[in-house]
Amino acid sequence: MKLFLFTVTILALASLRSSGFSIPSLNNLSQQCKNTTLTILSEREFAECINVPSLRPFYEEKVINAIGNLSDDFDNNIKIIRSLEPELIKVSKGFCKFRKYSDCFIQSHIESTIDACPEDLRKNNSMAQAIFATFALYSPLHDSICFENKKGDFC
Repeated sequence: MKLFLFTVTILALASLRSSGFSIPSLNNLSQQCKNTTLTILSEREFAECINVPSLRPFYEEKVINAIGNLSDDFDNNIKIIRSLEPELIKVSKGFCKFRKYSDCFIQSHIESTIDACPEDLRKNNSMAQAIFATFALYSPLHDSICFENKKGDFC
């Protein structure tokens, strides 16, 4: 669980920090990339497997303030991430209530993102990169997040 918390927190915080703490807009994407992303978001399987309200702890003031305190100091960043552990556990519990996306669904959307967003990805568009990373890292992160011991504690 600790490795997962560290990995997910770094990814989420880096994404949020690079966007100035605001949610990146789809308007920054090319039209083809935006259309593909909206198509993915409107698919039935997407809606059946995501628990958007479980992500709320990422937008609480404590989390936003912690993001602002990240620096090049690794030890300081570890302290910040540990301070966020209760919020991250809430996210994990909400996330794991829903079934996992199929490998076919994930693979098809990795390919769709690459095909629809080549310029966005090449130009290091943070939203396109976040979309790609979400699909590319989804399966291993889901498995890590939702692995529980016999007591029901996250490992």
